[in-house]
Amino acid sequence: MRPQLTDAPAGSGRAGAGLSSCIGFGGPPAHIALLRRLCVDLPPAPPDLSTRVAALGLATVAIEDRDDVLDPAGHDGDVYGKVVDELWELCQALITRL
Repeated sequence: MRPQLTDAPAGSGRAGAGLSSCIGFGGPPAHIALLRRLCVDLPPAPPDLSTRVAALGLATVAIEDRDDVLDPAGHDGDVYGKVVDELWELCQALITRL
């Protein structure tokens, strides 16, 4: 079962903000495409996280359609649920790489 946002540990937003600024997220949809690249392509430690993220070259990566996640706006609840599940799986993959 996917945890609820209220289950997030205190201060977790600061860590996410630091990571997003390190990656150089743009606005939608670039930030989602970069999230997929980060979750799939980030090599395991060592070295430190900032070195591994920098090596990905996300600031200059060409974003392809396969990198995007469907925007659930305007779709039925089942589509929204599938998008949430996809993002959750990406985040779980990222956790194992951190």
